[in-house]
Amino acid sequence: MDNTVPPVAVPPTPVLPTPVPQAPPTPVSPPTAVPSTSAPQVPPTAVLPPASAPEDSGSKNGFKAFLLEAGIIAVLVVILLFVLSYFKIINLESFLPSSSFGKPTKSISSEVQVKNNNPPETGLTNLSKLKKNNVLHYATATSEFEGTINAINTKGGIIPGRNKRFAIEIILGLGESMDTFTLLYSQESLPKIKVLANSGKELKSIQLSDLKVGDKVVVKQTTNTIGQYPNVLIDTVITKSP
Repeated sequence: MDNTVPPVAVPPTPVLPTPVPQAPPTPVSPPTAVPSTSAPQVPPTAVLPPASAPEDSGSKNGFKAFLLEAGIIAVLVVILLFVLSYFKIINLESFLPSSSFGKPTKSISSEVQVKNNNPPETGLTNLSKLKKNNVLHYATATSEFEGTINAINTKGGIIPGRNKRFAIEIILGLGESMDTFTLLYSQESLPKIKVLANSGKELKSIQLSDLKVGDKVVVKQTTNTIGQYPNVLIDTVITKSP
């Protein structure tokens, strides 16, 4: 029998770390306050609206001068129109409405001889229908009116736009207005015209050539209401007032 003692296991001796001396903590000084270097805050400044520029006195004076010149030109034009109308060079009616005066001033260019081929919608329309159907025997109209002779033309001429000739033209002024009434007589109708002068006591037969501008006359005439120029006049009596 073996009496050998088995080896005893010896636990290893633990190796302890050698403590390393540590330096004491360095005291930290508190942070030093550094004064701010930024610019001091300035309170916002109120923004004022831009001041209006002073009014240009030169342009203002120029505008006044323009208005003055325009007014002078307008007055001169109106005066010129009235002068031309007074001498019957133009018809003022074409520039101003008839209501611009106290009374209507349209010119009545109705004449004894000239008739419209297309009468308006009046009694003449019905007469035209009768004539168209060959059932109208005759139709006449008698009128009597007065006026003052504004102009008289015994040399004759041509009716504007109609290419028809007339032998006598008499323009009558009506009352106190500016209205006129034109009488046109063809060569064929001259024998049907009778001219008288009223002396206040009697009527005396005179000639058309004896009538003058400014004479007051009474005209009584009978016309064929559906006739065509120059076959319109039936008879006319022109009486010169005393």
